[in-house]
Amino acid sequence: MDGSIEEHAHASPTVGGFAFHLREDRWDWSCEVARMHGRAPGFVPTTAEVLAHKHPDDRAAAEQMFTSGVAGPWRSHHRITRTDGRIREVIVVAFPSRSGAPEDEIEGFYIDVTDTFERERQQTLTRAMADVAERRAVIEQAKGMLTLVYRIPADRAFDVLTWLSQRANIKVHTIASTLIAQMRTRPVDDLPGREEFDRLLLTIASADSDRS
Repeated sequence: MDGSIEEHAHASPTVGGFAFHLREDRWDWSCEVARMHGRAPGFVPTTAEVLAHKHPDDRAAAEQMFTSGVAGPWRSHHRITRTDGRIREVIVVAFPSRSGAPEDEIEGFYIDVTDTFERERQQTLTRAMADVAERRAVIEQAKGMLTLVYRIPADRAFDVLTWLSQRANIKVHTIASTLIAQMRTRPVDDLPGREEFDRLLLTIASADSDRS
């Protein structure tokens, strides 16, 4: 029996304890820690088996720690690979055992933070996508103004914004947002003529260039 288990129907454990006995090269995992690794409760791994569960990109650091001595206290944030191939992100905290010689035994606990970090990654992605959408909306609004004043298609309007951006060495979004801000100060029924709009665009580009 290899000590692996099938996926449980209930939620994966988030916290579990362990103890390491150096002279016997024996790790005592709680049921929770065993399940984090995809192992059956009661599985007693060796150091080599513990290292085999470390993610390949994180394994060297763990091997270095074991080579130099594992006496606590220490803390590690790394990934483990379950027997089913799934990756879990864990924090491991260790400290000298309360029983036995500190250089021979350590104990501690695992915290499975996979879901927490996944939520944070999703929230970061959502915020980034919202920011991109907002910037695109601003640029689209500025393109609409150029299309209306110059009677040009939308792709040509974007070319104008791009040219102004390159001239001023600033982002297209900055040109667009400044243009919108300037236009909002005018009455709704007071649209500028082409020559006035030309001067407005060049003034915006020059002013933004001076600030950059």
